[in-house]
Amino acid sequence: MMKTVIKEFTNYITESTYVGCDCELIAYTFENKFKARVIEMMYTNLFALVEIDPRDEKRHYFSDLTRDEVFTMLQNIKNK
Repeated sequence: MMKTVIKEFTNYITESTYVGCDCELIAYTFENKFKARVIEMMYTNLFALVEIDPRDEKRHYFSDLTRDEVFTMLQNIKNK
């Protein structure tokens, strides 16, 4: 499983799948109904994150994130 799976967020994982031969996607769903999709681009140490707002299903896309940035963003999404 990808490097972004951090102990604090394992309970929120709803799906983990490989996308192509060099990407892995992990889906998170939090108690506040917000969702996040994280894609790890293997061999680059970079990630993309999509935040999904439950009120209107708008998606906010962030790319070229470091592991620490993904961790911070997941914390922020979880605590909204």
